[in-house]
Amino acid sequence: MPAVQSTYPAQMRPYVVGMVQNQETANTTSLAAVEDAAGIPFGVAAFRGTNDKRLTATPAAGKFRGITVRDITQQALAPTGNQDFYPQYSTPSLLTMGRIPVNVSVAVAQEDDVYVTSAGAFTNVATGNVRCGNFKFDTTLTAPGIGLIARR
Repeated sequence: MPAVQSTYPAQMRPYVVGMVQNQETANTTSLAAVEDAAGIPFGVAAFRGTNDKRLTATPAAGKFRGITVRDITQQALAPTGNQDFYPQYSTPSLLTMGRIPVNVSVAVAQEDDVYVTSAGAFTNVATGNVRCGNFKFDTTLTAPGIGLIARR
């Protein structure tokens, strides 16, 4: 029988975007359906859409609902690139408390507040960006990359 995998990396990836990091206290909810025609990728900020029962990835001040949690039962296709996503009208799981890896667009320090740009990128820059609830960066990054954010 041929081997399924014959090469292995020296180390596993430390984080997978959108995957709840560990078993410490976390809260997820599934309270509304995706209204964006392109869907909403895993590990991004979700905001109230056109009504209480809709979600969008378009940042809106005061309307942050949570971070989309990776779900391996969803389509493995993407609106752009190779990201996994929740398709339109599906009901995503949103992390409202706990730790989750996200793509960070700038260097950040642990305990910096988390904001999202109009393009949906996570940053610690407040000016012109939307605050992601009470989430803070839980890792220090010296350059853009995958980092942890947390709300305890």
